[in-house]
Amino acid sequence: MAKNMAKVTCLLAFAGCAATFANDPLSVKGLVSESVTICGNDDIWDYISSPSSHNQIKGIPWQDIDDIMDDFIGDQETLVSQADVKIAELKKRIAKKKGEATSRTMSEEEIKGLVKQTVEDAAAFGSTDAAVETACGKPGLTFKGQRPNPMGFDGSVTASEAVAGKFFDERLSEDDFVESDVVSFTKVCEDYLGFQRTGDTVADDVASYCDEMCSELARKVQMVSNEKSPTRKVDVKKLERELQRTESNRLEKVAKQKECEGAKDRINNFKDILKGLSGEMSAKHVLFQKAEWALADAQRALLSLTQDLETQAALVEKANQGLTD
Repeated sequence: MAKNMAKVTCLLAFAGCAATFANDPLSVKGLVSESVTICGNDDIWDYISSPSSHNQIKGIPWQDIDDIMDDFIGDQETLVSQADVKIAELKKRIAKKKGEATSRTMSEEEIKGLVKQTVEDAAAFGSTDAAVETACGKPGLTFKGQRPNPMGFDGSVTASEAVAGKFFDERLSEDDFVESDVVSFTKVCEDYLGFQRTGDTVADDVASYCDEMCSELARKVQMVSNEKSPTRKVDVKKLERELQRTESNRLEKVAKQKECEGAKDRINNFKDILKGLSGEMSAKHVLFQKAEWALADAQRALLSLTQDLETQAALVEKANQGLTD
């Protein structure tokens, strides 16, 4: 019985069990990480590792442990199912987006036309020549001897939004899915307004406001383009990133579910071994108790027999003394 208790204690302690019982198939110690959690719970390890006596082992709350593990597995299954639904929906949306009509980039002539309408707005420079001759409102430069509109730069930027909106709406009405590109728009705009590139970027920047104004116009037009575009490539990429995150999260939940299922199998095997050892100990205890009672009865019978023999011997001795007298 002492040997069995040592085995149970070793199973509970885990560490060193492999050396003592090389055939132990459970590898229960592998259930836990450094954080000592099983199925996302810290209590299970305490339940099965803290008992140090036969009575404490019998008191391990196996049903509570099963409930904790079943709840965790159920939660992971639910999360995986939810992820499956979301993944299917994202794939449908991505396929739909990619199946829509593809767009084209604004042509050079379209960019020039949009810039022309913008700078010729009454609140801007009033004419393309005025914008070119004054380097988009550079102080000190005049057009036909007159100072340009001091608000021509800001007026052009403001007007660009309405001009761009009208342009994209007209294209969409004819199923012509066109989009702007900031880099190409900026370069065409600068060339159209006469911005000079001499190789000295600092001097070129100081000599004209057109590079700054074209940069602002390109930004404004791009915002309108993004808003009006039916294809919205950026949306597809965003959906694809969301799909990747969801799939990764699903794999994580599946891994946690399988890990917990494996832990449950090993703990149940461990429980069966403990119950078997406990039952063996109880059976041997009954047998040991019966043997002790049999020994006690034998000892009492022997004592009674000894006392009877001593009494009989005394009577014989007394009888012998009577004969000699």
